[in-house]
Amino acid sequence: MPCPESCGRDVGETLNSRAIAVKPMNLTLNPYLQLMRLDRPVGTLLLLWPTLGALWMASDGFPDIALIVVFVTGTVLMRAAGCVVNDIADRKFDGQVERTTQRPLASGAVATKNALILFCGLVLAASALLGFLNPLTRWLAVAGLGIAVLYPFMKRWTYLPQVVRTGRGAGLTQQEAEDLAQDTLTTFLEAAHRFEGRSHVRTWIFGILYRKLAEARRGFAKDRRFDDIDDVFESRFNEKGSWSRPPEAADVRLRRGEVRGEISDCLEQAPERQRLAFHLREVEQVSTSEICNILEVSRTNLGVMLFRIRNRLRECLESKGYGGSADADV
Repeated sequence: MPCPESCGRDVGETLNSRAIAVKPMNLTLNPYLQLMRLDRPVGTLLLLWPTLGALWMASDGFPDIALIVVFVTGTVLMRAAGCVVNDIADRKFDGQVERTTQRPLASGAVATKNALILFCGLVLAASALLGFLNPLTRWLAVAGLGIAVLYPFMKRWTYLPQVVRTGRGAGLTQQEAEDLAQDTLTTFLEAAHRFEGRSHVRTWIFGILYRKLAEARRGFAKDRRFDDIDDVFESRFNEKGSWSRPPEAADVRLRRGEVRGEISDCLEQAPERQRLAFHLREVEQVSTSEICNILEVSRTNLGVMLFRIRNRLRECLESKGYGGSADADV
């Protein structure tokens, strides 16, 4: 029996009303998923590898399934809690940085009060897992919670994350950048009594970093010349002589973020002072006056350095086929 026209309208209105009822649920759910970074599970996986590796070593064999479930669940919960408290700490700054303007707290999609409630709920859920662990592990978990809560706020006092990122931006490996950060902090503490307050503490620390970076480069370059060839082969080939990690195909490499690698390669070709100026300005968002004090250059010279490295970066990327003229070399 055909449905009259009024029936079609009723069905349409029913579907529309249901769509309207469901849509707000998605809009209110998604920001919380984003706040916990559940839409980006890579960070959780990076935490799981050392967690499970340590669990396997401590168990001296295959651990109990219940322990695996506890640690996997705890890793997911605490990673989410760490992301929430990080965004709470940075909520007034994220809106001023293009990369983080769309984070739920910065955009206003989630209220700070609701984020705090979510953080407490995640911590309570993770705390429930402690009943399955021994007393020592419980105390270690409490210490870990303290570090997770304090870390986002300590970024405003120690500047160590910025120092490490600057070292990486200057072309050092992760380990070299961490060693440089420790060396910079040690020198800062030793010379703290000489700080007269005529500049910002960050300017002074980055000034120390700039000098340490020059010293570190000379030392790292010397060490690299004497790398044991056996270590190099062992890191690249297995005992059968095959690649431990075969080179990636071109299409796979492209999918894994070739652009970022090309940018790093292009920056590597730039003079060190220009590269450091570019990192401080574009990545760390350091003010022009602070960069001038750190590098001991005038505003005009800094402008010339930034102009040159930006042009160098553009020309390098165009030569690799990214943007620019149609006849750029690939």
